Amino acid sequence: MRKIKYKKGRKVKPTILEYTGIHKQVKSEMQLFVYDTDDLTEYAEFEVSQMQYCLETLKVNWLNIHGLNDIELIKSLGEYFNIDQFTLGDILNTTKRTKLDEYHDVLFFNQYCPK
Repeated sequence: MRKIKYKKGRKVKPTILEYTGIHKQVKSEMQLFVYDTDDLTEYAEFEVSQMQYCLETLKVNWLNIHGLNDIELIKSLGEYFNIDQFTLGDILNTTKRTKLDEYHDVLFFNQYCPK
């Protein structure tokens, strides 16, 4: 079993939303997967404005975000889903370790991917 070495990131205040990653020029993209035991629908190149039309409350809604450098996108998702400032800060801080948080109706998973 190999041990993962985590880079020490710059200290970021959790109340200030700041992207800490190195890929600042990568375009942010989202994918939405809506599924249950019988059906799977994928929405590629997904936009926040499509949220109200695509989310289904009786199914699992899995949102992937690739390229976290668009702070306005992250803020708009935070407003839509009522995500607290500390969790938004965790999303933008790419030097933190992998973590899983379970809220009353949301499962938040943040994966550290060393390059």
